Amino acid sequence: MKPCTRKLDPVDAEAVAAGAEPVFASDAAVHAAACPDCGHAVAEARALAEDLGALQALPEPPVDLASRVVRLRGFSRRERLSLSLWGAPSAFAVGLSGVGFAMLRLPGLTGGEQVGLGASALLPAAAVFRSLGRWLGDFVRVVPTGLESLASALKQEQAFGLVAALLFVPFAFGLRRVLVRARARARR
Repeated sequence: MKPCTRKLDPVDAEAVAAGAEPVFASDAAVHAAACPDCGHAVAEARALAEDLGALQALPEPPVDLASRVVRLRGFSRRERLSLSLWGAPSAFAVGLSGVGFAMLRLPGLTGGEQVGLGASALLPAAAVFRSLGRWLGDFVRVVPTGLESLASALKQEQAFGLVAALLFVPFAFGLRRVLVRARARARR
């Protein structure tokens, strides 16, 4: 059996499966009837349409589903500190870490294997610290150039500079509010 040299476009296969007029090839239905590959594509499109039609018959979700799934408010201070809420996930994380480090102490491992596993356990932390150091170095290098280009842009477009300077006023009020709230939370 030869492979099809003129494959049907998926849009045409869907059109033939639905009994509609093909978009790209006007003789798509005739070709699909004669070609086993394209006939298979039309059959798959028909099966997909039937499956999608079956999905429409599913019952509607309950009206209050969103209110049960979506949390509209953040966790309160009491909830954040509640052991009943965070105890199980924390215990799982501690247990998983403990099992990982206990595996390093297995008697079947040689000293070199234990050192290798220990190093591989610490390698991701070393990579994070290394990338943090590189990010700080890049930041220190880029800041002066960025400030220079911002200053030259503000000199050329004085209206833009004035608007930017005026935007510091609401920023200062907002920053003041954040700091007051942070101090109030720290006192609790």
